Amino acid sequence: MFKVPSEPLLRRQDNSSRLHRVLKARAYDSSRFSQFAFRIRPLWHFKEIFVLLVSTAKSVIVLGTGWAGLPLAHKLLKYTLPKAKDGLKVFLVSPNAHFYWNLASVRGAIPGAIPDSQLFLPIEPGFAQYSVSTFEFVLGKASRLDPETNTIEVSLNDRTSRIFSYNEIVIATGFHSRSNLPFQPVGTHGDPCVTLHSLQKQIDVAKSNVVSGAGPTGVEIAGEPASAYNRKKDITRADNAHTFG
Repeated sequence: MFKVPSEPLLRRQDNSSRLHRVLKARAYDSSRFSQFAFRIRPLWHFKEIFVLLVSTAKSVIVLGTGWAGLPLAHKLLKYTLPKAKDGLKVFLVSPNAHFYWNLASVRGAIPGAIPDSQLFLPIEPGFAQYSVSTFEFVLGKASRLDPETNTIEVSLNDRTSRIFSYNEIVIATGFHSRSNLPFQPVGTHGDPCVTLHSLQKQIDVAKSNVVSGAGPTGVEIAGEPASAYNRKKDITRADNAHTFG
């Protein structure tokens, strides 16, 4: 039997990421989960939906493997797990098997500046020291969340689905921009690679580049090609600000 607070204790949202920690206040009732499993049993058999019921350990699901989700998963396993009297299992959910070092993506947009192997780092080897009883890396996207039953459905990359029960869930899925610029992780590993390589080709063949904006990204994306091509390209930065800051 597990008891946790009823109201969300942490709800933080900013322009770079969204981190919601949902804590439900009700005793862990195995009979309710049994009833829930019985209701979805037909789906299990006929729609290839797999059910995971965690009954002997607390279950924490972390959605997202960016700058918030990935360090949090490591911290839970390294510091919280040894202190968890009732046990702990962390499920890390993301459609992308690689961590995208997007802080270097602006320089990475210059052809040959940074190899893909330094921009895209495999995630799973970093958790190799943890057993399957305490950690699982799930390749997929959350498709449905039911806070009433503390369950979440994940659409896996292999086009099947899986349902997890949780005691706590952290949503750290970041943000998506309207443009197709490869400055944040999107989709599976291949998606940002394709968009990054496409941008590299465009920058390489272009005789002139116009950059709109004078923020950190705009200033850097204007300066990188100017430096890399030794001023052989016409770089124009369009912004109404006269100073950076």
